[in-house]
Amino acid sequence: YTRDEVLRYWRLCDEMVDSALERLDLGAGESGFWWYPIPKLEHQLVNIRHIQHHAGQLAARVRAATGAGVRWVATAPAGGA
Repeated sequence: YTRDEVLRYWRLCDEMVDSALERLDLGAGESGFWWYPIPKLEHQLVNIRHIQHHAGQLAARVRAATGAGVRWVATAPAGGA
């Protein structure tokens, strides 16, 4: 995809966020999918973790292909936090 195509798609997604959030019922007892029997709030937390997983995969691939690290990871002090 070209840069302009990606940015156009990003704007489209961004325009849909507010109305989607207004309709979101985090107190619902079901995820919204018959095959995924968990409460909606838990479903959203699982989604966030899933996105984090794929972001990590993408960062690893970029690092492997280019040697470029993510600054906040590359500059973390030895031993953690």
